[in-house]
Amino acid sequence: MEQHAHTHPYGQNDPPQSLGSPHLQHAKENSPTVTIVRAGGFQQVPAATTVPERDWTYPAVLATFFFFPLGICAIIFLINAKFQLRAGDTEGARTSTVWARRLTLASYMAGTVGLVILLIVLYVSVWP
Repeated sequence: MEQHAHTHPYGQNDPPQSLGSPHLQHAKENSPTVTIVRAGGFQQVPAATTVPERDWTYPAVLATFFFFPLGICAIIFLINAKFQLRAGDTEGARTSTVWARRLTLASYMAGTVGLVILLIVLYVSVWP
């Protein structure tokens, strides 16, 4: 049984019957195309492939020992990024990963600066 798509103006086609609801959907699990819903019809376009950025989970966990509040925020952003990636929101996942990286590095810097200040205070006040 062949399925013929009705051709719309501007080269847009009706969606295949297997797609169901009019949202951005993957046609098949391993398909290199997705169907995009636009005003006036549906269009098959190549799926965007992105290379995942570095996983900042271990550095973020280590950052909690340097400066606890920023390290916890970095872990929360990493968890959010993983959920967004699983949901197909690659741009949101990338943004969350960038924020997690920034918070992790800021935690390292804040912890290092705090340790230096603590050592200076101890040197000046306690050690003669």
